[in-house]
Amino acid sequence: MQIHQENVTRMIKGLWITEAPEDLRRNPKLGVSVVPDGRYQLIAYSGLDPVLVSETLYRLIEKFDGRQSTSETIRMMKEAGAPVPGKSLLLKLYHSRILVSARGTDSS
Repeated sequence: MQIHQENVTRMIKGLWITEAPEDLRRNPKLGVSVVPDGRYQLIAYSGLDPVLVSETLYRLIEKFDGRQSTSETIRMMKEAGAPVPGKSLLLKLYHSRILVSARGTDSS
């Protein structure tokens, strides 16, 4: 297996990010399947490391479409009375490649 140094370097730099970008969207390359207990299995960067999330969290992730800023998306969620993710959850979803920058600079 050949390791691409550029990709590894980019991923390592990404680990030092302490705030998610203000233009988050659901990773367009995100693999999604529903497991028998109703949770969602998400595969973002490696099929060897899937993430299981509740339906509630998956529906929240879908709201990040990149058409408006992260702050605007959260404001709209609050106004609708929907669950709102905290900064630490957004950062975890970003680090896990489930959410990416809408500018497309990190969707691989």
